[in-house]
Amino acid sequence: MEEQKLLKTENIKIKKPRYYLLDTLRGFMVFCMVFFHGFISAGMVFENSSVLNFFDFLYKFFSPAEPFFAGGFIILSGICCHFSRSNLKRGIILFIIALIINIFTVTATEFFDMEISIYFGILNLLSFCMIFVGIFNFILKRINGIAGIIVTFIAFLALYYFVAKPDYSFTLTQNPYVFMFGFVTKDFYSTDYFPILPWAFLYLTGYFIGKTNVIQNHEKIFCKKIIPPFAFIGKYALIIYVLHQPIIYGLCYLINFAVNK
Repeated sequence: MEEQKLLKTENIKIKKPRYYLLDTLRGFMVFCMVFFHGFISAGMVFENSSVLNFFDFLYKFFSPAEPFFAGGFIILSGICCHFSRSNLKRGIILFIIALIINIFTVTATEFFDMEISIYFGILNLLSFCMIFVGIFNFILKRINGIAGIIVTFIAFLALYYFVAKPDYSFTLTQNPYVFMFGFVTKDFYSTDYFPILPWAFLYLTGYFIGKTNVIQNHEKIFCKKIIPPFAFIGKYALIIYVLHQPIIYGLCYLINFAVNK
């Protein structure tokens, strides 16, 4: 009888807890990015100068905050890679999705003069990081979590402020094929641009934060359901992030068409 009970308990799958606080934080970051991208998209679509000036003002006003909520999203992605069954598989799937977006946006820019080309956006970055972690996790897991956090975060700051500033003042190059590493030509333009240097180091910072087990050690806090709308967005972050730009552009074009008809 005891053996049968043991067999039954072994066959029962242990349900992993859902860390709703991570969903909520991720949802908030995605909401901020969608909110910010809305200004860019609207500014590109509307032809009325007063409307353009209004969205241009909002874009410039919120621009200083963009690296913070995008960076927070990247860190959270790094943390969450510890809860994935296969980062390599996730990375390959995301790489294909990101590549489709690259092809679509570059084609639309080339043939429809929409200026929405994305050459190496945040999804490209995350797919690279997931694949990297999936391949080299056997090395990364041997590194002390605290040491990893310190080294990778310092590396990110150093590269961000001294090599890969947002204005690309230190990254000009004559080679047009190394943009994914943060080195770009003078005429390079991408509406969404998160190169491997420095942003991959921020992802690794998140990876090492997750490695410290701080979340698992504070399950009561991280499993609480707070701000359900943001938690919902966070749970379906990838779908929402992929679809938000076409939806925003579609709405803006419809409004613009109706106003100027």
